[in-house]
Amino acid sequence: MRLHEGRDEKKINEATMSISERFLYEAIRGFGEKNQKKAP
Repeated sequence: MRLHEGRDEKKINEATMSISERFLYEAIRGFGEKNQKKAP
């Protein structure tokens, strides 16, 4: 049971990481688009 809990915890951590990475990527991409629009 301990091993099963660890496996679920790892799965949750991986999902959280990919959500964080996607959010970070979207934020960076949006910031880059704003900078391009400001440029003449």
